[in-house]
Amino acid sequence: MTVMTSILSTDVATLRNLASRWEHAETELKIQENSRARFWIHDDAAIHPVALLAHGFTAWPGQMDEFGAEFYKQGFHVIAPRLPGHGLNTTEGNAPANMGDYCMPSDFAHLRDELARELHALHGTKIAVGYSCGGALVTDLLWTHPEVFERAVLLAPFYAPASHGFLLRTLHAARVWMPWIMDPVISLMGNINLVDRHRVEACKNDFGWERPGYYSVPAKAVVNLVAYAGDLRARMQGSKNTTANMPQIKVIVGVHDTTVCLDAIQEVVAQWPQTMQRIEHQSADHMLVHSYECLHAETREWTMAQTMSFFGL
Repeated sequence: MTVMTSILSTDVATLRNLASRWEHAETELKIQENSRARFWIHDDAAIHPVALLAHGFTAWPGQMDEFGAEFYKQGFHVIAPRLPGHGLNTTEGNAPANMGDYCMPSDFAHLRDELARELHALHGTKIAVGYSCGGALVTDLLWTHPEVFERAVLLAPFYAPASHGFLLRTLHAARVWMPWIMDPVISLMGNINLVDRHRVEACKNDFGWERPGYYSVPAKAVVNLVAYAGDLRARMQGSKNTTANMPQIKVIVGVHDTTVCLDAIQEVVAQWPQTMQRIEHQSADHMLVHSYECLHAETREWTMAQTMSFFGL
């Protein structure tokens, strides 16, 4: 009993310490209250499994609240971090011009390694769910620290923009070769609209969703995301992991997704041994597009059911 109590105290202390440190850092950055990291922590005398939930680009940790509440009910501690560059003060949903300075590929790498250290210290089994950009972060964690997780679900993970994202790919390629020219050009481009306000407002009226995330973001932030995803794919191609230490993954993505590149998803998933991965292509009736919180109720329920069944819940 003494050992169990010690482990419990260590796990709860680790989680509460992380929550406190992130709260302090987010206060220093003046992150909006409703866009801060979320934690669901059990205080009873048991070793609990841990769920990591990573939200999408332009969104906020609350995008994953439905998953958080369900995992907590199933006995999990839950960690829902705020992605780099998100939650900064906005003007009518438009991200500030300096967002790109806070979501460099190095910022994602820092968050990845911090999460790995904190999760290593916890005693329960770890799983993860990542959506869009959060799916790329989770993939990075799985590949860089495969010993941490048992399983993960990736919802429309962003590894490259869809075919209509030619401009973004071109900007990124030009920036790689001529950063001294392209960085000032990209900074002058201003914000890019990524979220349909009318769709969000309609879903807010239908389901009561509040969306404190961004509607538009600076071009530099989007190019940084493309750079991070491209670097992740390059690292995965350059180093092979073995079947023995790779966690199992399930990818759920729409057959006509207009945001993420399906070929890039196939390329990344192919890095996993056949027995350790699967892809669920959603039909037109169950499709992840734009933002998870903007999906109609039946699609969200379907996605939740697919996710929970993969974890045996």
